[in-house]
Amino acid sequence: MRRRGAYELRDVYVKDRVFASGNQALVRIMLERKRLDRKMNLNTGGFVSGYRGSPLGGVDMEMKRASSELIEHEIHFEAGLNEDLAATSIWGTQLVSLADEYGFKSTHDGVFSMWYGKGPGVDRSIDALKHANLVGTSRLGGVLAVFGDDHACKSSTLPHQSEQSMIAASIPVLHPCGLSELVEYGVLGFEMSRYSGCWIGLKTTSDNMDSSESIDSKLPNTFSTPTPIPEENVHARSGEFKLVEAERRLHNIKLPAVKRFWRDNGNDRVVFGISMEDPIRIGIVGVGKACLDVMKALKRMGVRNEEEAKSRGISIFKVGMSYPLEPTKIGAWAKMCDKIMVVEEKRSLVEMQLKDLMYNNNNKNLIVGKHDEMGMSLLPQHGMLVFSMLI
Repeated sequence: MRRRGAYELRDVYVKDRVFASGNQALVRIMLERKRLDRKMNLNTGGFVSGYRGSPLGGVDMEMKRASSELIEHEIHFEAGLNEDLAATSIWGTQLVSLADEYGFKSTHDGVFSMWYGKGPGVDRSIDALKHANLVGTSRLGGVLAVFGDDHACKSSTLPHQSEQSMIAASIPVLHPCGLSELVEYGVLGFEMSRYSGCWIGLKTTSDNMDSSESIDSKLPNTFSTPTPIPEENVHARSGEFKLVEAERRLHNIKLPAVKRFWRDNGNDRVVFGISMEDPIRIGIVGVGKACLDVMKALKRMGVRNEEEAKSRGISIFKVGMSYPLEPTKIGAWAKMCDKIMVVEEKRSLVEMQLKDLMYNNNNKNLIVGKHDEMGMSLLPQHGMLVFSMLI
């Protein structure tokens, strides 16, 4: 008989507040998506495939350990022979809704799918990723492309950063701070994928995946539907041979839909210091995990609370979607700043997008990041960013 208050292994997939590892958080994303679909009476199934490699080296083992939970939630796990074959099979799951057109009978109205692979696996799969994202996702399906970056080259043949490859495939990228946000962004990413017709990238790092923490998996039952809704069908379709039309739809309809969805459902916001009501002397943009590094660095330098930050004119703005940059919230905040510093890991991504945004709005804000206003190196573009580098 189970004692009251006792904890079982399966509780990590059932309770709202749990202590979980990075791999368990990925399993939880799939389970939460199915639970939300059941609440909405949607007849969906789930599919997971990819290829292991640090920091995603234990995903397959965790999926197998959770097999009873996955089966109960109609989610199938199939380890890929390699990353690109796994991506191709994920691509196929988004065509289930078209089965009737080809004389087949599907048991589900849509399949939500998760692909996973470490950085070099993203590189080798770029052909499949590009084609699959151009074709798109199904209305009741959606795809989450989870990629693992080993910034410090702890267990890889080279350090890697995969955002640029994702951008080459026009796949939006979500960058969570920790494991609670990993689950939140994962479920949100599926919803965004359904709304926009895009594959959605989810960045993971060794810091997150090799850790465990207490996470809150209690998620909203519904999401805001941005307006206007896409004026064209953004989902996968049969018989499309004019791929230039698919490219036009991707850039003119689907990626703008991604921005609208994140504007209404994402969590880009001021997280510390002066809000957008008052002029800001120094604005700091923290991208994903780097936002935590900024907070730690400020505390080490004596800025221990918001009152001290406000007295010094400091404001921290957190960015959760690094590509494409949602312009509404960060643009309004940036206009209030005298000087902006963008803190992100490895090569510049948000910094360049923010500079384009503010230049086009005829603002004269000074924006620095990888280099200062004199062109001197300010933040490293190699290795792993740690908070002590910001002091």
